[in-house]
Amino acid sequence: MHKKIITAIGITILFLGIGIQPAFAINPNEPNDSKLEEITIEFYETDKTYEHTVMLTREQIKELKNLIDDFEIKIDNADNKIETEAIYKDTVVSLNDIGILPEGMTVEKAKRLVTGKEHNLAVVKIFKGLYKKNYEKIGDNENIICLVGGWGINDMFFTRGIMTVLTPIWNSLYKTIYDLGKIGPLFELFVYEILLNFFDIPLSIRALRPFGVGYELFFGRKAVSPDTTRYTPCPVEINSSGLNGKITFNGDMYGQIPQLPIISDINTHDGTISYGYPGIIGFTGVHLIFPSMWGVNIFFLGSALWVKLGEEHP
Repeated sequence: MHKKIITAIGITILFLGIGIQPAFAINPNEPNDSKLEEITIEFYETDKTYEHTVMLTREQIKELKNLIDDFEIKIDNADNKIETEAIYKDTVVSLNDIGILPEGMTVEKAKRLVTGKEHNLAVVKIFKGLYKKNYEKIGDNENIICLVGGWGINDMFFTRGIMTVLTPIWNSLYKTIYDLGKIGPLFELFVYEILLNFFDIPLSIRALRPFGVGYELFFGRKAVSPDTTRYTPCPVEINSSGLNGKITFNGDMYGQIPQLPIISDINTHDGTISYGYPGIIGFTGVHLIFPSMWGVNIFFLGSALWVKLGEEHP
């Protein structure tokens, strides 16, 4: 079995099961079982999303918790991508049984999304070719054309993928701006927004399937203010199964896909600009958002073109 595990030193104790509740923890003795909790579920296609918010009872939440706990156990014991795909499909069926699939999203459609059957075949072929050509250069902290799922906390967020045709041009221009960052973050932001808006003009074209490659997931942040630069990793527990075998990512991680970080937030009070590091690209699948009081606020499972994470910021 081809299996690698990437574990950051100082892994968050949320994920250690030694006398401590798991990250997704609900107290079964908590009163008021009839109280409703809000859950948001989003399905990401290559070119659009389905979003649905539901109110679940404590009993339904316990069902969801048990489902995800069971998912994690099964994934840990899966030996290959075929077994992993079967687990993903069963998980979708169970999510539907609980009643949290959005209107207009069928079980079969959801299965195709989480197992990568909705990806652009031409794009998949390109990534497979790159993998074969650069096999010896692929690191132990990355996977290609893979099923990927797990937890993220705080500094993980989703953003729209840029059109594949324009991505190299956009990255080259943005790198030039990024290298001029010494001029000042406000200048960088100004030109960044001009470029972003320019490439967002053909929205109707961008929505066409030939240009859709799924979403990017960002892990960890860099916050740049006039005086300081701060780095914040994202605690994760993620499993992947793909061309590079089975790889697990545990601990405080940053996205390490070789693209420049993307602006994620701007603090107009102190001039701080926050950037996110891409760790997964070409993602299609399901994204669950839970109440922050649970400790872990994001769970996802789906398919990706490329996953690359590590404990060092790029």
